[in-house]
Amino acid sequence: MQIPFALQAFQNSSLPISAQDLCNAYAEREPPPPGGAKVPIAVKGCPGLTSFATVGDGPIRGFCFLGALVYVVSGSELYSLNESATATLLGGGITGLGPVSMAQNGTQVCVVNGVNGFIYSVAAGYTVITDVDFFPANTVTFFDNYFVFDRANTAYVFLSGLLDGLAYNSLDTAAAEVQPQNVQATVNQQESLLVFSTGHTETWYDSGAVNFPFQRLDGGTIERGLVAPLATV
Repeated sequence: MQIPFALQAFQNSSLPISAQDLCNAYAEREPPPPGGAKVPIAVKGCPGLTSFATVGDGPIRGFCFLGALVYVVSGSELYSLNESATATLLGGGITGLGPVSMAQNGTQVCVVNGVNGFIYSVAAGYTVITDVDFFPANTVTFFDNYFVFDRANTAYVFLSGLLDGLAYNSLDTAAAEVQPQNVQATVNQQESLLVFSTGHTETWYDSGAVNFPFQRLDGGTIERGLVAPLATV
């Protein structure tokens, strides 16, 4: 007789039907007989975790990789973290306690918190984005040499300068127009720019147009939207 080990963490509203709790373990499907395993599914223990580094006072609000370093927002501060677990303070002033959105363009790390934008580069250090054509944004992604942002509480997205997260132009903006809804987030997904609005998602591509390089892909709209801007992270 085989013992019916739990294969998932699940509880039915009627406990006699099913009540399982798989803690610190996972189920893995095995090859069938003949020549395979004796049972179709095996339960294996999860590998343990060890502490690697302490970065700032926390909470950890976001991170991204650039080169050999991890850039981490802890509390209101940005740190770099190397492979030796050494954290270096780069700058502060990142208000709030919730998650932030981060992206990098090869030489710069960009951080947005829904109010301000921040840029760090090895060449120029850490600074707040002060360009008058930069707007509050909840998310940032990198696509074809541009940082792409949602413009918070509007139906618009906007771009940075080419490979320059400190330069902005008021003409580098466009609206998600399939439905009259606010844009919540932007995501680079396998060479498509996904523009999430509250009730739908538009797929944009790089058309190479001079005035604004991105255009909506006809027929690529998804009739599902996004309420929480950082739910895509």
